[in-house]
Amino acid sequence: APYSALRYPETDVSLRQQLKRATAAEHKLLEERLALTSGTVSLDDYVDYLKCTYAYYAAVEPVLRRSEYLASRRMDTVASANLEALADDLAFFGKGTPSAPAAVAYVPGQAAIAEAIGCSYVLEGAALGGVVLYRHFEQRFGLSRRTGAAFFYGRGAETARRWASFVETLDQAALT
Repeated sequence: APYSALRYPETDVSLRQQLKRATAAEHKLLEERLALTSGTVSLDDYVDYLKCTYAYYAAVEPVLRRSEYLASRRMDTVASANLEALADDLAFFGKGTPSAPAAVAYVPGQAAIAEAIGCSYVLEGAALGGVVLYRHFEQRFGLSRRTGAAFFYGRGAETARRWASFVETLDQAALT
Protein backbone atom coordinates (compact mmCIF):
# COMPACT_ATOMS: atom_id res chain seq x y z
CA ALA A 1 0.00 0.00 0.00
CA PRO A 2 1.37 3.43 -0.89
CA TYR A 3 0.81 4.81 2.60
CA SER A 4 2.76 2.11 4.44
CA ALA A 5 5.93 4.20 4.19
CA LEU A 6 4.17 6.92 6.16
CA ARG A 7 3.01 4.55 8.87
CA TYR A 8 6.41 2.93 9.36
CA PRO A 9 8.94 5.59 8.43
CA GLU A 10 12.52 4.67 7.75
CA THR A 11 14.60 6.84 10.04
CA ASP A 12 17.51 7.18 7.64
CA VAL A 13 15.43 8.17 4.60
CA SER A 14 13.70 11.52 4.11
CA LEU A 15 9.93 11.67 3.93
CA ARG A 16 10.25 12.86 0.33
CA GLN A 17 12.25 9.75 -0.57
CA GLN A 18 9.75 7.54 1.24
CA LEU A 19 6.90 9.11 -0.73
CA LYS A 20 8.82 8.84 -3.98
CA ARG A 21 9.39 5.13 -3.38
CA ALA A 22 5.81 4.55 -2.24
CA THR A 23 4.31 6.20 -5.33
CA ALA A 24 6.82 5.09 -7.99
CA ALA A 25 4.75 2.24 -9.39
CA GLU A 26 1.58 4.32 -9.59
CA HIS A 27 3.53 7.20 -11.17
CA LYS A 28 4.93 4.94 -13.88
CA LEU A 29 1.55 3.31 -14.53
CA LEU A 30 -0.17 6.69 -14.81
CA GLU A 31 2.41 8.00 -17.27
CA GLU A 32 2.05 4.87 -19.39
CA ARG A 33 -1.74 4.92 -19.40
CA LEU A 34 -2.12 8.61 -20.10
CA ALA A 35 0.72 8.81 -22.63
CA LEU A 36 0.12 12.56 -22.88
CA THR A 37 3.27 13.14 -24.92
CA SER A 38 2.57 10.42 -27.46
CA GLY A 39 1.94 11.45 -31.01
CA THR A 40 -1.52 9.92 -30.89
CA VAL A 41 -2.97 12.37 -28.33
CA SER A 42 -5.36 14.72 -30.12
CA LEU A 43 -6.56 18.14 -29.06
CA ASP A 44 -9.91 16.51 -28.15
CA ASP A 45 -8.02 14.06 -25.93
CA TYR A 46 -6.26 17.01 -24.31
CA VAL A 47 -9.57 18.75 -23.56
CA ASP A 48 -11.03 15.52 -22.18
CA TYR A 49 -8.01 15.24 -19.91
CA LEU A 50 -8.61 18.80 -18.67
CA LYS A 51 -12.24 17.93 -17.85
CA CYS A 52 -11.26 14.83 -15.90
CA THR A 53 -8.47 16.68 -14.13
CA TYR A 54 -10.84 19.48 -13.16
CA ALA A 55 -13.29 16.99 -11.67
CA TYR A 56 -10.52 15.37 -9.64
CA TYR A 57 -9.06 18.61 -8.36
CA ALA A 58 -12.57 19.84 -7.48
CA ALA A 59 -12.86 16.87 -5.12
CA VAL A 60 -9.38 17.06 -3.60
CA GLU A 61 -8.36 20.72 -3.42
CA PRO A 62 -11.11 21.85 -0.99
CA VAL A 63 -10.02 19.19 1.51
CA LEU A 64 -6.39 20.27 1.25
CA ARG A 65 -7.35 23.95 1.53
CA ARG A 66 -9.13 23.26 4.83
CA SER A 67 -6.17 21.42 6.34
CA GLU A 68 -4.91 23.46 9.27
CA TYR A 69 -1.84 21.24 9.45
CA LEU A 70 -0.83 21.95 5.84
CA ALA A 71 -1.54 25.67 6.20
CA SER A 72 0.43 25.96 9.44
CA ARG A 73 3.48 24.48 7.70
CA ARG A 74 3.03 26.37 4.44
CA MET A 75 2.44 23.09 2.61
CA ASP A 76 -0.90 24.21 1.19
CA THR A 77 0.52 25.81 -1.95
CA VAL A 78 -0.93 23.10 -4.17
CA ALA A 79 -4.43 24.07 -3.19
CA SER A 80 -4.21 27.44 -4.89
CA ALA A 81 -5.12 28.40 -8.45
CA ASN A 82 -5.36 24.96 -10.08
CA LEU A 83 -9.15 24.96 -10.37
CA GLU A 84 -9.13 28.50 -11.72
CA ALA A 85 -6.48 27.62 -14.32
CA LEU A 86 -8.36 24.49 -15.36
CA ALA A 87 -11.62 26.46 -15.64
CA ASP A 88 -9.84 29.08 -17.78
CA ASP A 89 -8.43 26.37 -20.04
CA LEU A 90 -11.82 24.71 -20.44
CA ALA A 91 -13.45 28.09 -21.15
CA PHE A 92 -10.85 28.74 -23.86
CA PHE A 93 -12.05 25.57 -25.58
CA GLY A 94 -15.69 26.55 -25.09
CA LYS A 95 -16.27 23.96 -22.39
CA GLY A 96 -17.81 24.44 -18.99
CA THR A 97 -16.51 22.90 -15.83
CA PRO A 98 -18.01 19.64 -14.60
CA SER A 99 -20.95 20.39 -12.31
CA ALA A 100 -19.89 17.95 -9.60
CA PRO A 101 -16.54 16.74 -8.30
CA ALA A 102 -15.39 13.34 -9.48
CA ALA A 103 -16.07 10.28 -7.42
CA VAL A 104 -12.41 9.63 -6.74
CA ALA A 105 -10.89 6.53 -5.25
CA TYR A 106 -9.31 8.45 -2.40
CA VAL A 107 -9.72 11.88 -0.89
CA PRO A 108 -7.93 12.45 2.42
CA GLY A 109 -10.15 13.10 5.41
CA GLN A 110 -9.80 16.39 7.24
CA ALA A 111 -7.96 14.75 10.16
CA ALA A 112 -5.76 12.49 8.01
CA ILE A 113 -2.52 14.46 8.21
CA ALA A 114 -0.22 11.85 6.65
CA GLU A 115 -2.61 11.28 3.75
CA ALA A 116 -3.04 15.02 3.17
CA ILE A 117 0.74 15.39 3.03
CA GLY A 118 0.98 12.49 0.60
CA CYS A 119 -1.78 13.91 -1.58
CA SER A 120 -0.09 17.33 -1.55
CA TYR A 121 3.17 15.68 -2.55
CA VAL A 122 1.50 14.05 -5.55
CA LEU A 123 -0.24 17.27 -6.64
CA GLU A 124 2.88 19.40 -6.18
CA GLY A 125 4.83 16.84 -8.19
CA ALA A 126 2.15 16.98 -10.87
CA ALA A 127 2.60 20.76 -11.03
CA LEU A 128 6.32 20.28 -11.55
CA GLY A 129 5.70 17.68 -14.26
CA GLY A 130 3.14 20.00 -15.80
CA VAL A 131 5.89 22.39 -16.83
CA VAL A 132 7.41 19.65 -19.02
CA LEU A 133 3.99 18.81 -20.45
CA TYR A 134 3.35 22.52 -21.07
CA ARG A 135 6.34 22.71 -23.40
CA HIS A 136 5.08 19.64 -25.25
CA PHE A 137 1.55 21.04 -25.67
CA GLU A 138 2.93 24.43 -26.64
CA GLN A 139 4.85 22.83 -29.51
CA ARG A 140 2.27 20.20 -30.50
CA PHE A 141 -0.91 22.28 -30.35
CA GLY A 142 0.34 25.88 -30.23
CA LEU A 143 -1.13 26.38 -26.76
CA SER A 144 0.07 28.90 -24.20
CA ARG A 145 -0.78 29.88 -20.67
CA ARG A 146 -3.35 32.31 -22.08
CA THR A 147 -4.67 29.95 -24.75
CA GLY A 148 -5.68 26.66 -23.17
CA ALA A 149 -2.63 25.59 -21.17
CA ALA A 150 -2.71 27.70 -17.99
CA PHE A 151 -2.99 24.59 -15.81
CA PHE A 152 0.16 23.02 -17.25
CA TYR A 153 2.02 26.33 -17.23
CA GLY A 154 1.27 26.54 -13.52
CA ARG A 155 3.52 29.18 -12.09
CA GLY A 156 6.07 28.99 -14.88
CA ALA A 157 9.65 29.42 -13.74
CA GLU A 158 8.40 29.77 -10.16
CA THR A 159 7.14 26.15 -10.18
CA ALA A 160 10.57 24.59 -9.54
CA ARG A 161 11.24 26.98 -6.65
CA ARG A 162 7.86 26.17 -5.12
CA TRP A 163 8.59 22.44 -5.44
CA ALA A 164 11.96 22.89 -3.71
CA SER A 165 10.31 24.84 -0.90
CA PHE A 166 7.55 22.26 -0.58
CA VAL A 167 9.90 19.26 -0.32
CA GLU A 168 12.14 21.11 2.12
CA THR A 169 9.13 21.69 4.36
CA LEU A 170 7.98 18.12 3.73
CA ASP A 171 11.31 16.72 4.89
CA GLN A 172 10.98 18.72 8.12
CA ALA A 173 7.53 17.35 8.89
CA ALA A 174 7.60 15.44 12.15
CA LEU A 175 5.35 12.43 11.66
CA THR A 176 5.13 9.49 13.98
